[in-house]
Amino acid sequence: MTPLHQALTRSLGKGSVFTDELTLMATSADAGCYRKVPKIVLKPQDEKQVVDALKILYAQKTPLTFRAAGTSLSGQAISDSVLLQARGDRWSSYEILDEGRSIKAQPGITGTRLNQLLAHTGMKFGPAPGTCPRPTPGSPSPSTFVPHPTDSPCARAPPSKTPWRP
Repeated sequence: MTPLHQALTRSLGKGSVFTDELTLMATSADAGCYRKVPKIVLKPQDEKQVVDALKILYAQKTPLTFRAAGTSLSGQAISDSVLLQARGDRWSSYEILDEGRSIKAQPGITGTRLNQLLAHTGMKFGPAPGTCPRPTPGSPSPSTFVPHPTDSPCARAPPSKTPWRP
């Protein structure tokens, strides 16, 4: 066990730090054609664990890649260093703001789920419906997304990171 692995395990617990071959290989690719095998995969349980991991990685000058759904076609969701996954039920809280003109959401919420949550407001999150079921537009901390009226050109725009702001 490396000093980095020890420090992360001490801080986050064994259940959040993975170095087994199956986990490393399972996270070594995203939806694209690229492959990088991470040295460590972190699956934090909450924001405190994300902050603790960031402090340790910063102190040891270790690169980190965030991953939510892993649907990137360009390799942004893979790493040959440390990969932090923030996905699933523990990362799916949200808050609809300003009558649906924005929504604060964690990274476990897909574009489809965002649109379901916004349906009653007449607003819609921007990526094209064909790409909405799987991608998650967030980062490990809550992000605020700026929805668009369902009839706006932005609601039908191709996938883009521009409809949201951290």
